[in-house]
Amino acid sequence: MNILTNPKEHKGLLKAKKDGIDNISKIDYNVIKTSMRNNVEFTSIADNKANILLTLSSLLFTILIPVVLSNIEIIIDEMLYIPLLMLALTCVVSIVMAALVTRPMKLSGQGFKVSGKQQFSPFFFGNYYKLSEQAYKNHVAEMLEEPEMMKQYIMSDMYHIGVGLGKKYSRIRRCYNVFISGILLSVSTAVLVLAVNYL
Repeated sequence: MNILTNPKEHKGLLKAKKDGIDNISKIDYNVIKTSMRNNVEFTSIADNKANILLTLSSLLFTILIPVVLSNIEIIIDEMLYIPLLMLALTCVVSIVMAALVTRPMKLSGQGFKVSGKQQFSPFFFGNYYKLSEQAYKNHVAEMLEEPEMMKQYIMSDMYHIGVGLGKKYSRIRRCYNVFISGILLSVSTAVLVLAVNYL
């Protein structure tokens, strides 16, 4: 749906947009488009990895509960509650960490300063979803009249997306490290407890 209701306003924005695009070379445009597409794909990959770990940890924890409840006496007698507690703790921590990875990013404060004044990109919905329609159109119109400022907005968006993506991958890596370490430690402890009981 077209947000512009005034034909003259629409024509002026189109001209300003054309002038702005003409000041961005085709190579620059392709680099920006490719970078944005790569960031979206990497974000999707990170979310998928977090969802895999979230599902695996939840499934393991769900299976663990009935197994423990149905064999509680044996587990206590054989001291298997130690590795099982470690395994349960690993699952809970992994679930929480994976959920934090998939948590939506912050929707405001992504901008840069020009002459001491904070500027926010009109391309990121988190910067304008609380603005009125007219305020947003005015902001876009001002931006399109200044091609150099448009480049600054695009670079700012790419930077903040990259920072958010870096934090996401760092968290998912820590999450996998916790899960793998917890599983190995739980299995090692279970083997040690069984060895002590039967040797």
